Amino acid sequence: MVASFSIPSNVHISTHPCLRAKLSQLRSKNANARDTKALVHEIALIVAVEALAVEMTSVSSGIAETPLGAQYTTESVHPPVALVPILRSGLGMLEALQTLLPNPVPVHHLGLYREPSTLQPVEYYNNLPYHRPASASANPNIAILLDPIIATGGTSVAAIQTLLEWGVKKVVVIAVLASNSGLLRAANEGGADGQVEIWVGGCDEEVTDKGMIRPGMGDKTTMSNWNPSSPEYVNPSIPRPPFHAGPPLAQELGIMFGFIALFVLILVVYYYAWLIMNEWEAKAEWKRKERLASMGIGAVPIVGKRRGGGSVAWREKWRWSGLQREGKKGKWGGGMVMSTGAGHGGGELP
Repeated sequence: MVASFSIPSNVHISTHPCLRAKLSQLRSKNANARDTKALVHEIALIVAVEALAVEMTSVSSGIAETPLGAQYTTESVHPPVALVPILRSGLGMLEALQTLLPNPVPVHHLGLYREPSTLQPVEYYNNLPYHRPASASANPNIAILLDPIIATGGTSVAAIQTLLEWGVKKVVVIAVLASNSGLLRAANEGGADGQVEIWVGGCDEEVTDKGMIRPGMGDKTTMSNWNPSSPEYVNPSIPRPPFHAGPPLAQELGIMFGFIALFVLILVVYYYAWLIMNEWEAKAEWKRKERLASMGIGAVPIVGKRRGGGSVAWREKWRWSGLQREGKKGKWGGGMVMSTGAGHGGGELP
């Protein structure tokens, strides 16, 4: 609906029939997230067309040539502007303005929310550049503030103050929906005539004691890419899920050291299993060699005593079937015996 109160000269409420129809669709409780995002974009685009047709002018920027070789005068817009969406709700309007403007422009962000109990604005983020360009033509003369809903007007007033202190000559506020009292409060900010202009898609008369516009459009901020947890627009009557703290540090460390201990235990078990397997393989190999030696193939250690008694000396007996050789002290039958060294004290095996 169009407001029936006395509208200040710097407040402009759209009467575009297509916008009126889209705003009624946006108010519907049946509008889903996809519909809400599309409708906010389209309403912001219509309001921006109306606003920039007044706030900006076209100027000649040079000479160019068409594909047919004809020359023409190019045009651009003036003055330079910067887009300033209020996080995060204003991001749903940003693409509409970027689509409308013929050239890329700077985008800065202000993070503001309304404290639920006092309804006072609180700033939590500001990325306005502290050092402005030395060239005057590079400095934006107009800051276009994107704030979808102006309820009490506190957030818009705080953002306008911040932008004027930053150094812009004019602030143009573009909104989807506002209340009578919120519009009046924002319109009176700025002091000098022409410093603040407000362009809005629609205006409602009532604001509840919880700061919600009525009839408004409900809690649409849980849709689109608006912030569902912002106190600026979330209905306080909706209960929020309880907060559950994470596990304490001692528990986290206990879990970490538990995994380390389990890893070390697995390594120890694997090591002893490897030793046992090696022992089994060694015994199996020993038995295999003994079996082969009993068949006259291979080599096995035999025990012999050196002459005169004493300690035991180890020798390897090599047998080749079908061969005989006479030793120093006797004749060995059925094969050949080789001594690989003398025993302790230089003795020999008998």
